[in-house]
Amino acid sequence: MLEKGKYYLLTISVIVMGCAKFGAPGGGPNDTTPPEILWALSDANYQTNFNKTEIRLEFNEWVTVSNPLKEIVVSPPLTKPFTVNTKGKAVIFEFPEDEILKEDVTYQINYGNAIKDFSAGNILKNQVFVFSTGDIIDSLEIGGTVFDELSGKPVKDATVVVYDDLGDSVLYNQKPFYFAKSDKDGKFLIKNMRSDTFQIFGLLDNNVSYTYDLPGEQVAFFDRLIYTSDTMNNALELFLFDEEEALRLVDYRHDKSGIYKIKYDRAPINYSLSLSEDSVKYFTEILRDTLFLYHDASRQDSFDIIIELEDRTDTLKYKKARKGPNTSSISYFDPRMKMIQFHADDTVKIEMNIPLRGIDTSLISLRDTSGNKVKMEAFSNVRQLEIIAEVKSNNNYELTVHPGALSGLYGQINSDTLDLTLKTHDASKFGRIGITLDSLDNGLYIAQLLNKNNLVREMSIDTSYLEFTKMKAGSYQLKIIEDSNGDGRWSPGSFYDRRRSERQGVLTLEDLKEGWDLELTVNLKTLLDGA
Repeated sequence: MLEKGKYYLLTISVIVMGCAKFGAPGGGPNDTTPPEILWALSDANYQTNFNKTEIRLEFNEWVTVSNPLKEIVVSPPLTKPFTVNTKGKAVIFEFPEDEILKEDVTYQINYGNAIKDFSAGNILKNQVFVFSTGDIIDSLEIGGTVFDELSGKPVKDATVVVYDDLGDSVLYNQKPFYFAKSDKDGKFLIKNMRSDTFQIFGLLDNNVSYTYDLPGEQVAFFDRLIYTSDTMNNALELFLFDEEEALRLVDYRHDKSGIYKIKYDRAPINYSLSLSEDSVKYFTEILRDTLFLYHDASRQDSFDIIIELEDRTDTLKYKKARKGPNTSSISYFDPRMKMIQFHADDTVKIEMNIPLRGIDTSLISLRDTSGNKVKMEAFSNVRQLEIIAEVKSNNNYELTVHPGALSGLYGQINSDTLDLTLKTHDASKFGRIGITLDSLDNGLYIAQLLNKNNLVREMSIDTSYLEFTKMKAGSYQLKIIEDSNGDGRWSPGSFYDRRRSERQGVLTLEDLKEGWDLELTVNLKTLLDGA
């Protein structure tokens, strides 16, 4: 009995001593050192003819294992789940009881971020245990760098995954054959690979699943298969990009003025809209993230609105309101608008609150500050009242739209007089920017002028000389977008289509001063390549 008591006392003593080791005595520095493997007491790494059922790693301190089934990846993959336990200062990896390892194959057990010390949570990162069931350890390797596609900067802690299955969907539903994490410089290296053909991808794996399974995860693909016997596989480049999420329908409603408003989480691109009732006349427009449907369905009780998008079709139901459409007066789209500024040789375009069906120009007048009538023409263009007038620079004019001058889709009129001040710019205060594009090829490109990241002008590039006239003095940036798919905008990459994001480059221009012409030459290839 005495000997047994001594045994218990000794065990308690060891535990207490171990616990005393966890802190930082005397207010010393915090422990930032990850646990170390004591290889003299552990199963040997890089074994050949391996036939054990477990692998034991002894450490220099107490450790814990977190999320082993997510963090720890075995390649080639096992057929059934493994188990990982801690015992004292040891981590024990146990193979499934009925697992049969493949013959003459080099296996890797990558512990990921699973092992950390008990006291401070310091992680032993990317510890790899390698063994072979045959006579040799595979020794081929690949390496490279992971970049952010938009910024061109290297990405830290990206997950690089390699598959021997060459199917299109493996990244969605299979764990990789090999994997590695990129370092602070975006570099990665995968060792002990067999001679074979693989495909390689990159991920910002937010949920540590080693698959592409979360919206918002960045992804990268390599545009060809990898042959590990090649000698050029240590300079691979992967470019992470964000895929565009599917367009989301937020809200839709039919307001009192007879307008159907369909709101998305962003502006819909490449859509087509049709109605189930052929007799209904309609037209559409997009303002920011909302699709406006204007129609004359005053006699129809209901019909379907079919919106075909790139990835799906939305079908909405229209039902006639009990009181019919609102016949309230036509007014300016922004009722607070008092003045519009424009250049003397420009057409003035005034947004109205509803589409226009007709216009009586005899009830519209324009006068200068002396009250003299100014020669002008007025037109209706869907929801715009357009004015062309013989005016001078740096002058004010008063536009008067008398009651009944405008008629709307449902017979509405402007029942009130609409007044508006039209002010012409001082032409001497504006400048011009001319840009010669060097190395322009036959591709499709878009040029944008930005001021503090706000879009000022945009044009499709069909010539090597770009001219932007009537520009306010200020600071501008030139953005060039490679419009590879011809949709008139910058398009992000698509992993499904194995298409990288369209290239774009931004150049800050010399400040434009009042009355100045700014001329410059831009090498298009250099700008888009980010060199």
